[in-house]
Amino acid sequence: MLRLNVIRVGFLMGVSLLLAAIIYFFAANWKGLDRTDKILISVGIMILFYGVSFIFSKVKIMLGHHSFLAAIFLVGGCIAFGVSVALLNQIYNSHADSYELFLIWSIPAVLFAFITHFNPFYLLSYVLIHL
Repeated sequence: MLRLNVIRVGFLMGVSLLLAAIIYFFAANWKGLDRTDKILISVGIMILFYGVSFIFSKVKIMLGHHSFLAAIFLVGGCIAFGVSVALLNQIYNSHADSYELFLIWSIPAVLFAFITHFNPFYLLSYVLIHL
């Protein structure tokens, strides 16, 4: 059991570092990217996370690891959705209040929490609603 938890923590840290690298990429190359490039990259990353989650949910080789990875990539896709919403707000300078952005981001987080019953979605939903 301890070995399985160590593996899961490693997977979680890997996905977290991948998300941090994506955010850092946008921060470092903000002025060098066009509007369309920013939007296409952010939406592509979001679709990539959701697609990888779907693929891992359908792979039946190692059931324990792949189901956990599918759930973690689904959480990563939800976080990438929030980054995309914030990026669109930044690009088009919509002057939306931050609570509106967090409310928009909380909609898929709450839906995923009710559908999947995965604890990180409950935590993300709680944090987003209370911001």
